[in-house]
Amino acid sequence: MDSLYALDEISARMSADAADLVQGVMKRCEDLLEATARVIRRFGTSANENEILVLNLLRNRALVEAVYGEGAAETILSELCSGKGPRGRTGVEKAIAFVKARCGNVSGLGPAAGASPGA
Repeated sequence: MDSLYALDEISARMSADAADLVQGVMKRCEDLLEATARVIRRFGTSANENEILVLNLLRNRALVEAVYGEGAAETILSELCSGKGPRGRTGVEKAIAFVKARCGNVSGLGPAAGASPGA
């Protein structure tokens, strides 16, 4: 019976240690994602002439939203395309207009890419 109590104590300690490790890893991941978002936003001001970056962000909006939270794709695209002259009400519309004007490649963006921005 003493062996079972000892195993129970060891198991409880291991479980607590594992929970602590998971919390630490989650915190590090959250910090990394936040830092990455800051880098993307800071880099974006110098990369706003890069239609490939904008196109990739457009194509991966769901992933951006899943990683950075709801509304992140719109915010990032708005920042990238602000003051660039593309027409559109939203960041997504401006980004689509920017990519169309720069390279014409809006494949894989769905039906919204075919509509004229602001329509």
